[in-house]
Amino acid sequence: MSAIPSVCTVKNEDEPTSYVCIPDADKIQSIKLAIPGIIPSPPVTEMDKLLSGELYDAREQVLVDGRAFARVCCQKFNASDPLDVNARNQFTEELLGTKGKGVWIEPPFNCEYGSNLHLGDATYLNFNCLILDDMPVRIGARCFLAPNVSIYTATHPIEPRARSISEYSKPVTIGDDCWIGGCSIILPGVTIGDCSVVGAGSVVTKDVPPYTVVAGNPAKKIKDVPRLTSDAAIVPSK
Repeated sequence: MSAIPSVCTVKNEDEPTSYVCIPDADKIQSIKLAIPGIIPSPPVTEMDKLLSGELYDAREQVLVDGRAFARVCCQKFNASDPLDVNARNQFTEELLGTKGKGVWIEPPFNCEYGSNLHLGDATYLNFNCLILDDMPVRIGARCFLAPNVSIYTATHPIEPRARSISEYSKPVTIGDDCWIGGCSIILPGVTIGDCSVVGAGSVVTKDVPPYTVVAGNPAKKIKDVPRLTSDAAIVPSK
């Protein structure tokens, strides 16, 4: 789980009685998270800290409302008529930070905020993809994400008390023409280079160079992806 819910009863600031709590029903709203163009240094708000990669408290109301907005959009999208292409496109355009031409997402789909998710042209997300976009997730053009792919930017301190009251995030970048196999997990801070392939069921913990096939847990290099010139005949490889 990536985010601290909005209300906690604590013994003191260092010793919460529960990490998982019910949001404040009197305060929560569905408001898309607005990503600032400039982050002050040092960061002032919890969102500033989040976007700076520092420890932050996800109970800040603007973050709670931003997550609520994503939940509402995803619920509408996932319940939409599969034949109503215009409605499905409208929901994703409202949800995402940026969306290229020809992007297609199969429901069910879920994300943390949507505002930090950027999809390039002709990218395809298959069923049941999950993207925790606390920090920016940038996926290039013509990428394929197979069913049940998970991308995480959120992570936590390993010390228990710090973990119970704070978290931090690292961005994820996937280049153009990548294929992420089914049930793969991309962990925080990873960059996957152009034209690379991640085998099904992999856990990607480190950067993947361009034109590389990786697989396993943790994912390791299997082989190179053939490099083709623009006028070369396309010969399928396995």
